[in-house]
Amino acid sequence: MMRGQCSRQSKRTGVIPIRAAEKGAAALNQEAFQYLTKIFTEREIDYELGELGHAGWELVTAQWEEFSFGGRSHQQARCILKRRARVDEFTETLNAISAS
Repeated sequence: MMRGQCSRQSKRTGVIPIRAAEKGAAALNQEAFQYLTKIFTEREIDYELGELGHAGWELVTAQWEEFSFGGRSHQQARCILKRRARVDEFTETLNAISAS
């Protein structure tokens, strides 16, 4: 192992050398997101997205669909939203998934 490097144990490949600068940078760039899928009618989308935006949700994508109901055509948006999650919540979720 070269000077200025440390190592970590990996289940698959044994010891992997990591430069100390990369290790610190990886810790700073760690982000976690929560995702939400919702369907909004054309009447409610502005209000609902405004409310979700105030709660920290960001619209990732929206796909408009047309459907018929009561003899009339209506529009609805199938949306995907995201917001930042605390890293410790993300870690807890991963631990729960791997334990099951």
